[in-house]
Amino acid sequence: MPMQSVRALAATIEDTGETWTSWFYKTGGPSNAGAKRWLDASMGAGTPKYNAYVGSQGEATALVGTRNNSIYVGPGIDAGKTRYLHSVQMICAIANLAPSTWMLLDYLLCYPLIDGDSTDQQDMVQTDAIPRYASGQVMIVCTTPAVTDAQATMIYTNEAGVAGRSTQVNLRFQNQVGHILSGPNTAQAPLTPFVTLQSGDAGVKSIESITLATPLGGFAAAVIVQPVTTWTIPDNNLFCEVNPFKDKAVLPEIRNGAYLNLIYLQLGAAVTALPIMGHLQFVWS
Repeated sequence: MPMQSVRALAATIEDTGETWTSWFYKTGGPSNAGAKRWLDASMGAGTPKYNAYVGSQGEATALVGTRNNSIYVGPGIDAGKTRYLHSVQMICAIANLAPSTWMLLDYLLCYPLIDGDSTDQQDMVQTDAIPRYASGQVMIVCTTPAVTDAQATMIYTNEAGVAGRSTQVNLRFQNQVGHILSGPNTAQAPLTPFVTLQSGDAGVKSIESITLATPLGGFAAAVIVQPVTTWTIPDNNLFCEVNPFKDKAVLPEIRNGAYLNLIYLQLGAAVTALPIMGHLQFVWS
C-alpha cells in the first residue's frame, strides 16, 4: 500500500533499513547547446554509462535498468513491497547551465535509427511490448546530427489500445546528438519535450509509423518514457535538494526494472560540457 505518513517513512529508513542511495556523475553531455533547448543527459559520458539507443532499425526495444546502464535503483525487493523515490540531491559546476529545469524519467521503450533522410512512411516493428507501465509519453532524440527543421506525422496506439491515432510533430533542428527534437518549432522555450498527442489521448502504448514531410537529416530515436519528478537548478555550484514527500505530499513509485535517467531544459547561454553530480535515495515498504 502507499506510504502515507512521515512516521511510516521514518520507520522504513531507520528501523528496517530498507533504503538505497545511488550516485550519478555525468562528465559530459550534449555539447554546444543553445538556450531554451531540452537535452537528454542519458547520452552523456560518465555514470551511468552513455546510452546509445542500441537496437535494430525501427524495432521496439524495451529498456530495462541493470547496474550501470541507468541510475541503479537498488537490490531486488520482496514480493508485496513497493519501491519509492525518497529524495534527490544534485549540483552543477559550470557557468551557464543554471538556471535549468531537470526531469527524472523512467525510459521504457525506444525505436532506434529513424532515418532523417527518408520521406517514406517508416513502419515500426513491435518486437517488444512496453514494460512496467501501460503507456507513456514520447520524445524524439537526435542520435546522429540533423541538418534542418522538419515536420513529421506519427501514427500510434493510445493508452486505451486504440490504434491509428495520428499527430503532427515539429522536429526542431539541432546538429548535436542528445538534443530532444520534439516540441514547438519556435525560439521560445518549449513547455514540454514530449510529442503532443491527438486530442483526448493521455499516453502512447506503441508507435506504428513515422513519416517525415521533408528530410531532417541524420538519425533519431523515438523513446517512450514515464516522467517521475522534476526540479530546478537556480544557480551554479548550489546543491539542489528535492523531497517529493515534503514538497508534493507524494512519493513517486519506482517499479522493478526501472531505467532511470535525466533530461533537462537549458535556459541560459550555450554550454559545451555537462559536469553534474548528485544522488537519488530510494525506500521500499
